[in-house]
Amino acid sequence: MSIDIMNAVTAVGESTSIRPLTGEEYLESLRDGREIWLYGERVADVTTHPAFRDTARMIARLYDALHDPTLKEVLTTATDTGSGTCSGACRSPWYGTPRHG
Repeated sequence: MSIDIMNAVTAVGESTSIRPLTGEEYLESLRDGREIWLYGERVADVTTHPAFRDTARMIARLYDALHDPTLKEVLTTATDTGSGTCSGACRSPWYGTPRHG
């Protein structure tokens, strides 16, 4: 099963509900053979390279936080279609704000 960077299927073939990736799933999604070059040298794995690993780990921690019940209320919001929740980043703060004119 390939991993979608934005969403992951909860169980292979069992459900069609969508949930955020876990941190490990996010890191694994970065190990897809992408071609990254830094100062003329190819980066074999961005999750372990000193220039990228800390950033990758911090983003993975954010994905893990989306699964923490104590942080879910702060980090997610209901979708406008009623199909579940998404991270706050999926909605821009100015959408739905009335214009003053």
